[in-house]
Amino acid sequence: MHVVTPRIDLRHVAGISPDVEATRAHTLHWLAFHGLIVQPEALRTYDESRFDRLSARMCPNSRGAGLDLVSDWMGWLFVFDDQFDGPMGRDLDATRSLLDEVLSVIQSTAPQRYPSSRLGAALVELWGRTTSGASASWKARFTQDLAGYFEAYYQEARERTQGWPVDIETYLRTRRLSIGVLPSLDLCERSEGLDVPPAVHGTEDMTTLRSLCTDVVVMVNDIYSAPKEAASGQMHNMVLLQMHHEGCAQAAAMDWVAGEVAKRVETFAAVERRIRQGVQSIETWSVIDRDIAAIKNLMQGTTDWTLETARYSQTAQGARVRVTG
Repeated sequence: MHVVTPRIDLRHVAGISPDVEATRAHTLHWLAFHGLIVQPEALRTYDESRFDRLSARMCPNSRGAGLDLVSDWMGWLFVFDDQFDGPMGRDLDATRSLLDEVLSVIQSTAPQRYPSSRLGAALVELWGRTTSGASASWKARFTQDLAGYFEAYYQEARERTQGWPVDIETYLRTRRLSIGVLPSLDLCERSEGLDVPPAVHGTEDMTTLRSLCTDVVVMVNDIYSAPKEAASGQMHNMVLLQMHHEGCAQAAAMDWVAGEVAKRVETFAAVERRIRQGVQSIETWSVIDRDIAAIKNLMQGTTDWTLETARYSQTAQGARVRVTG
């Protein structure tokens, strides 16, 4: 039975970087060069998901090498994510081993043995390119956000071995990390030359905006991926959890999640108004204005991409890509 997906209105019109096609070619070459995706069919499957358009929509003001950096990260992150869709997603030892390797790349201050996996080796190059010239505060924040993202995969693996999450809030605690919104926001700031001072970034209201953005991205993703994930027996999805716990139909669960999105959009607008009313200097206004725009662009850009990507279709086009070695 066909389920009509509810309309999502985030009240923001995001653009798309004009360098999207050049970035598309760059990242396909980068993935192949590092051995992450080599076979023509696998590259075609990856390309159909158009992660380059995700990057260009999240960061519409990025150009050239800045957009390439975000796109390479999106490619690496989604290949990384796909490793956990099969047996590895329930193998705690294998999950821990991969996580320890990638964490060592971003957290160690001493020279490391070159990673044994292709994912780890590609991350070494990507990490060096990303952090070169970055401020100490940005690098510390990105390291912390990325580490939280990685560690969430171990928690998700544990939950898969235990059955359905206890409730939606328990699910969201981990999913808010594994969705990768916070490190993606860091990357968009970096690619657009925006270095938000800790005094601005760490305020309660700006932290709230990032949290609301995270929830919106999780919920929109879960709405559009629910049909495919239901067909493949997945359980880590807010729509499917609502169906499981409330005994309701998929359409009703989607509408409920869409309602939760709408609540967060309302709260986002209220917090933004409060922040802007409290700004007292032109310099602070400029930083806050650009930072809020970056958060909105990511929120809207991921939604627009979700509507156009083949990743969440129930056909072979949406298949995952796994790498070995």
